[in-house]
Amino acid sequence: MARRRGPGRGPRLLLVGLAAVGAFYALCTLNLVYLRSVEPAFTMVQTQRRIESWFDPTPYQKSCCFRPLATLPLNLQRAVIAAEDMGFYDHSGVDWAELRIIWTEDLKRGRLHGGSTISQ
Repeated sequence: MARRRGPGRGPRLLLVGLAAVGAFYALCTLNLVYLRSVEPAFTMVQTQRRIESWFDPTPYQKSCCFRPLATLPLNLQRAVIAAEDMGFYDHSGVDWAELRIIWTEDLKRGRLHGGSTISQ
């Protein structure tokens, strides 16, 4: 009598992969919601400075003061955004023209390249 087989490894592996991606996005979303109401214990820049201090005779002194966004001058807020993406206010969050250029260059080179904007 022939034994009946269940689904192969392929579909099961695909489901595990999809579940892992879904869990990753859920964790990222929960982290963003959490950080809206709680000040982070440290930033990556602070971590970098701490590691650099291990190789430097000058001790690292953590110094930060969180302030509500509304208390910062509007020009300072815009300057921070412009430092990341100068055209942010012109393209409403996604620079489609730049993404097209990157996509075309990637096709020519045969490899993927990241395109960073604040919203992504």
